[in-house]
Amino acid sequence: MCAKRNNPEKMSEQPEYADDILNARGDKSAIWDTAETEHSKRFFENLMKMAECFTMIIEDIIDDGYTEYDIKKLVEVQDTTRATAEMYGTGFLPTSFYLFSAVPKDQNTPGDVQVSEIWQKIHERDDKYFARTLSSFFSPKTQNDVLSGYLDLFDRTDDDGGFLVNTDDRQLLWDWVVALVKCAIKHEHEVRKPVIVESAGKEDYTHERFPDDSQRLIKYADMWDVEIEW
Repeated sequence: MCAKRNNPEKMSEQPEYADDILNARGDKSAIWDTAETEHSKRFFENLMKMAECFTMIIEDIIDDGYTEYDIKKLVEVQDTTRATAEMYGTGFLPTSFYLFSAVPKDQNTPGDVQVSEIWQKIHERDDKYFARTLSSFFSPKTQNDVLSGYLDLFDRTDDDGGFLVNTDDRQLLWDWVVALVKCAIKHEHEVRKPVIVESAGKEDYTHERFPDDSQRLIKYADMWDVEIEW
């Protein structure tokens, strides 16, 4: 299966799904204008590999007789994602992924650093949240039009009671998701411009952009053992 094939580690008109590829809250223009980094390039590469891996797993499931699945729409979204990222050449992919899935909908109370439920469940590799993690890349419309038939994959079992997506493939897909998380953390740390602010004899490790989110970003780096530097 896929586990044997892969191992992790501006134009005027946007193509179909371009605005839905990663549908973050906030100012979309600011997302599309996010600077490109080596981390955003790696994020894109990993996202494409994960999408190809996911497609291979579904192809195997179809070969096993589950013909209700169809990969045509997934391939279409995959191709559009690739074309959009290549045409824009920005860091919107990891930035949008972070803003939509890593920042809790209910903003922090003062002094409280919350992590999002989705990223907490990614850290736990909670299979029940794989579908939600996957869908977090897309708008509700694309979820309904494209992904709705695939979001039960991690729950489905065969006639013998075994999961359709076996343990090895589950772990491999989670490895790809974790790779995306790590790239997003590194990318956000860089584009937000890390800075050390001295006040009352103390050093505050923060960022010039979105400083209110700095402590959460640092917490995520600690959770996934991501080295970030000031």
